[in-house]
Amino acid sequence: MASILEVGQQLPLIGRELLRRIGYTNGLSDIWRFARVVEYLYPRVPCAVPVLRQVIIEEEKAIAGAKYAQGVADVARALGLLEQVGTKLSLSARGYALHTIEQLDLTKSSRRAFLLMSVMEFDGECTLNLLDLYTSGHSEVADVGKHLMARLFWIMDAKQQWAEAKLHPSVVRDTILGELSKARLKLEDALDTSKKRLNLSRTPIEDRRLTPDQRVFRFLEHTVIPRRGWLLDLRCMEETGTGFALTEAGTRLLDALRANGYYRDGCVILPLSQSLADALQIENFSDGIDLFWRITAIAMGASANVIRYDHEDLLSRIKGMYQHVKLHGFNETESASVFQVLSTMEALRGHYIPQADFGLQISELAKMFPDKVFLLRQRRGQGSYIALKRSTQERTAPL
Repeated sequence: MASILEVGQQLPLIGRELLRRIGYTNGLSDIWRFARVVEYLYPRVPCAVPVLRQVIIEEEKAIAGAKYAQGVADVARALGLLEQVGTKLSLSARGYALHTIEQLDLTKSSRRAFLLMSVMEFDGECTLNLLDLYTSGHSEVADVGKHLMARLFWIMDAKQQWAEAKLHPSVVRDTILGELSKARLKLEDALDTSKKRLNLSRTPIEDRRLTPDQRVFRFLEHTVIPRRGWLLDLRCMEETGTGFALTEAGTRLLDALRANGYYRDGCVILPLSQSLADALQIENFSDGIDLFWRITAIAMGASANVIRYDHEDLLSRIKGMYQHVKLHGFNETESASVFQVLSTMEALRGHYIPQADFGLQISELAKMFPDKVFLLRQRRGQGSYIALKRSTQERTAPL
């Protein structure tokens, strides 16, 4: 049974994974923008937040002011691309992986696979249900938003029932129920037309003129429309003369969710990551092992076949990307970054890499090639790091 301390350490992940929905409604538009933000930040890490805001304003001509630029940075963090390091922002392991993909592949296919996986992992219960709604005959924003909110509340109900019935260690159960309660209250607050607005002086002038119903519609509009753009750009659906239709990738994606038990009672509902379930020592809501890369491989490559590298091949692939994937200004890279880059490339071929096996292989590399590789653990408080000895490093080669 997980202790109170162990549960507390996992609290941010618990809140994020119980309802996979990015809560921000400002800065969501244009899925490709977040890849550009990674490139803006890379040469400046670590970077003060006001500096990054100003760079976003200068580079993204469509952004009018600091508030929206801050929203863009917030969403990039919510997608796992940026992280707070002290008072400044840096790239996360996932951010370094996206930077590497940008350098190694000039097509949009790998970027699309990477961002599709990220959207599913961090916003899947919102975006995937939108995909199902839009391609099932719904098209008006208010109608789509209303049905989406109903699905999100159903998801919270289903997970509450699971926690009450299946989670016997009280500390884990109570924590999960508490996080679900907070998520429910936050969503109910956004949809409450009777709630009086506090701190009116801090509310934008245009919002002060809105009726309660108009404010709710604006929330739904800012929730639905940007994600609709994501789904179009990621080629999960396409616009038709009468509405929206699934693409081949979108069809494979939803079919895979149904076939694997992630579509229940007309709703996409996702489990915790298996690593989180293991850390909490609980039975997962459903199978979470390698879920998002498996589904991405099916969507992008029409299959999800396991691939494992031999150690020499893995070392060669790390050498090929190392100059881009290593931490800016340091001779080391987070092994998670390497995993994300390789998983992206393999997804395009209909393959996925078992994450647990990959972690073991990384550990074995240093033992097999001590003159070329060494490991560093817990460099930034989490994860493992791998470094190539300088004599081993080479110019970037195709993966």
